Amino acid sequence: MGQSQGKRDSWQAIEHYRSTLASLAHYRRWSNAGVAALGSAIFLISWCYRDPADVFIAWGYPVFGAIFAGLAWWTLRGRSRLVLIDRVLVGLAAVIILGRLAWHYLVGDPLGANLMPLVGGHYWAVGLLIVGSFLLLGFQGGAIVGGLSLGLSVLLASSVVVPCIDVDSTRCDNLVYLARIHLFLLVFVVLSSTAVLLRDRTRDVVAKLGVLEEVARTDHLSGLSNRRAGEAFLATQFELNRRYGHPLSVILIDLDNFKRINDAYGHPAGDSVIVALADMLRREARDVDMAVRWGGDEFLVICPETGREDALRTAARFHSLITADCLGGFDVTATLGVAELQWGDRPEDLIQRVDEQLYRGKEAGRNTVRLGGDRGDAVAESSQSAP
Repeated sequence: MGQSQGKRDSWQAIEHYRSTLASLAHYRRWSNAGVAALGSAIFLISWCYRDPADVFIAWGYPVFGAIFAGLAWWTLRGRSRLVLIDRVLVGLAAVIILGRLAWHYLVGDPLGANLMPLVGGHYWAVGLLIVGSFLLLGFQGGAIVGGLSLGLSVLLASSVVVPCIDVDSTRCDNLVYLARIHLFLLVFVVLSSTAVLLRDRTRDVVAKLGVLEEVARTDHLSGLSNRRAGEAFLATQFELNRRYGHPLSVILIDLDNFKRINDAYGHPAGDSVIVALADMLRREARDVDMAVRWGGDEFLVICPETGREDALRTAARFHSLITADCLGGFDVTATLGVAELQWGDRPEDLIQRVDEQLYRGKEAGRNTVRLGGDRGDAVAESSQSAP
């Protein structure tokens, strides 16, 4: 991937992720609204087929149904943050589910005839509350809601079970069912917390890894790829050359007498020249090329699908731009070496040959472009006097 292409791809990736986040938020909003609407339907259906003697359903469920219907409408309006909607949805569900559970224990006969309705109709809702709280509120919020739900359930069961053992031990066979239920709830808490914790930690690690990889591949001053990234890109292009025979050339650029700028004007002045040259390479290099800050005032341009003659013309164009512009406010010149990968070369052989051409250009008086042939022989030279 070339330098300008990489920058464009980065912005496209950012826009893609922004669009994806917006789509996910839209889906999440509709999911929350759907859950609230289904909750409202459940309350109304239960109210229609209620036991006339059940005061909790008779008076509470119509109110709950209306509340959840209002929550669905409020969610779809899209004017509230999804985090707030998640908290309200879980909070209302917790109050209703745990309130109904307390009603069964404190008003009904939980260890007698009402045990199976209690197990079949409400403990599943407690389990759903635990899982949903972890999914919607994350690890910390889920741990609070899940832990409180399980603790309250155990406390309610204990308040009835302990007296039962003393009064009528024959009815305590149902204690086995209650014990199994609470163990299942504990399993829900453990599995949900583990899954959400692993999800959140994995997401954080992946995000940090992406940032660190970008930092590790980018030169902090110029914003170009650094040598490590350049070597990796060169190795990839080398393999493509060997497999498909695609030409591959490199251009090595070294600023002439760069040390004089640092010595006379200070390192900030030298940095401005480096940044200006990097901007020029980023702007002028092709999309498929990669411009690399190779080290100090040396820059390497890796040119896939490029023979040596085309690479020479590209290098001459870079040379003209460098000498024609005032990079960072200074009149500078540069020496450029050009080399093409030959059969039997390794990547380090190509770098050595282009470095030899750069050295020969320096020996010949600098401010020149030199092209290397097989095994580093200088077969062409293009020079331009400094302005």
